[in-house]
Amino acid sequence: MPEVESNSPKRRERLAAWLTPARIAALSAAVVAWVVVIGIAIVSTDLRPLADDYCHGARATLGYVGSVAVWFQTWIGDLFQLAITALLVGQPLAHLPFALASAVPFLATLGVVALAAFVAIAGAPVGARGDRILFATLAVPTLIITWLGYWWIPAAIEPSESDRPWLLAAGITDWQTVAVQYALVPALLIGAGLIIEFRRPRRRWITAVLFGLLGLASGLGGLVFGVASLVFVPALFLGRVIHARAVSTARLIETAAFAVFCVVGITIAYFAPGSLVRNANLLPIRPFGVDVTPGELLRWVFPQGVLDWVGMLFGAGTVVAVLVGLSLALAGTRLRTVGSASSTASVGLSLVAFSLIIAVASRAADGFSYEGFWHEVVPRSVMFLGMLALGAAAGVRLGRHPDGAGRLAQIAVLAAGAVVAVTVLGSLLVMQSHIEQRLAQWSVGAAPSSALDLETEWVQDCWATIGDFRPVPDRIP
Repeated sequence: MPEVESNSPKRRERLAAWLTPARIAALSAAVVAWVVVIGIAIVSTDLRPLADDYCHGARATLGYVGSVAVWFQTWIGDLFQLAITALLVGQPLAHLPFALASAVPFLATLGVVALAAFVAIAGAPVGARGDRILFATLAVPTLIITWLGYWWIPAAIEPSESDRPWLLAAGITDWQTVAVQYALVPALLIGAGLIIEFRRPRRRWITAVLFGLLGLASGLGGLVFGVASLVFVPALFLGRVIHARAVSTARLIETAAFAVFCVVGITIAYFAPGSLVRNANLLPIRPFGVDVTPGELLRWVFPQGVLDWVGMLFGAGTVVAVLVGLSLALAGTRLRTVGSASSTASVGLSLVAFSLIIAVASRAADGFSYEGFWHEVVPRSVMFLGMLALGAAAGVRLGRHPDGAGRLAQIAVLAAGAVVAVTVLGSLLVMQSHIEQRLAQWSVGAAPSSALDLETEWVQDCWATIGDFRPVPDRIP
C-alpha cells in the first residue's frame, strides 16, 4: 500500500507533463465531437426504410444465405456488394425493431467511411502511441460529422427537394441500400487497399495475395467500381514506373494479381443469373438499344461524364472536406502524429483521379441501364476521401512552418475551420428536421423521399412480405 501511495505523485506528475496545451485542446475537441456523434446516433433511430430497402428486408426473411442466393439468381451479380447489403440492410429490417433497422446500416456507413478517411489522412502512423490514439479519438468523430456535412451543406444551400443536392443528401441518409452499396462498400475497399499499402507484410507473396483478394472483392463490389479499379490500378503502376524510371518486380506482381482477380470478379458479376435477368428487364428503358457504336458511346460519355465530375469537384461539400483535412492535419502536427505531406498528397491526388475514372465509367454504365442521381454517390464518396487527404497534405506542410507567416496562415485556417464547424452543425439540424418529418409521414402512410415508398406496388409487395414475417405498423399506402 505505501508503494502505491509513493507512485501516485509520480503518476500525477507524468500526467501533468503529458497534458500539454495541444493535448488538452485535442481532448476537449474530441469530447465535443463525440457528443455530436452520439446525438447523430440518437437521431438515426428515427430513420425508416425507403424503396428497395424494403425488398432487401423481404428477402432477408429467407435467412442470410437464402437472401443472398435469391438476389444472385434474380437481380444482383455483385456478390461482395450483395453480401454486405444483405447483412446490413436486409437482416436488420427483418429482425430488429424499426428504430434500429435503418440506424444500423446508417451508422455502419458513417463508421466505415470515417475509418477509410482516417487511413487516407493518417495511414502511415508516426509519433508516440498515446498521441496516435488521441489523434484518432479526435479525427474519427470529426470525419463522421464532416461526411454528413459534405452532403447536407449543399442541400441546405439549395433547399428545393427536387434539386440534385437535396436528393443526394436525402438519399445517403434515408436510402440505406444506396448508402451501403455506393458509399460503404467503396470506402471499405479503398480503406483496405490503403492499409495493405501502408502496412505491407514483410513477405511479398502475402502482399500479392492480399492485392489479389482485394481485386476479386473490387470486381464483385459493383460493376462500375470494378471496371474503374481495373483501369486505375494498372494506370497507377504505370505512373510509378514512369516516375521512378524503373520497374519494381514486386509492384508488377501485385498489380497483376489485382488485375487478374478483378477481371474474374467482374466476369462473375456480369454473367451472374441475376445480372442477365436485370439486363433483360432494363433493355426497354436504357438509353442505348441492343447495339451501340463506339462513336455513340463516346458522345454519350464525353464531355458529360467529365463535366459531371467537375461539378462534383467545385462544390460546397468539397470545400468542407479540404478545410477539415487542413484543420485535422494542423492538430496532427501539434501532436506529431502525421506523416509525410508528399505521401498524403499522393494519396489525395490518386483518389481524386480515381473519382474521375469512376464518374466516366458511371456515365458509360448509365447508357446501358438508366440514369439515376444515386449513381453519383460512388464518385462523390471517393472524391470526399481524396479532397480530405489533399487538405491534410496542405495542413502538414503548413503546420511545419511555425514562422510568422506560417503562424498567421494557421490562425486563418483554424478560424475558417471554426466557421465550417458551425456551418456543418447547422446542416445537421436540417438533416434532423428532415428525418423527423419523414418519420411522421412514415408512421401513417407513404413517405417518399429521394425515392419512392408505399405509393408503388413493388414496395407494397415487399412491405407485405415483411408484414407476414414480423409485426409491422399499420401504414396506409
